[in-house]
Amino acid sequence: MFYTVSMKKPSRNSYRYLVIALAILLLLAGGGAFVLNKLLHLDSYKDQILTELQKSLNRTVTYDKGTISHGFTPSFTFSGVVVLEKDGAANFV
Repeated sequence: MFYTVSMKKPSRNSYRYLVIALAILLLLAGGGAFVLNKLLHLDSYKDQILTELQKSLNRTVTYDKGTISHGFTPSFTFSGVVVLEKDGAANFV
């Protein structure tokens, strides 16, 4: 014995809701990627980082590039870091 099950054809409204839900999901994913890119880009915070370092060390501090990586634990890497003596004439580090 075989039974046939007749399935109801999806209505036009259900397709419309599906398309709207997918569009909202794509917008949220794109917006989230944009925001995360801005938040994780350390060069956009360069002025704030340098200001805080100079306040706490009482020395002039510069760096070329800062990156953040997400491995087992998050880590920050700064390249080209220069800390000057208090008179600003020579490198401290």
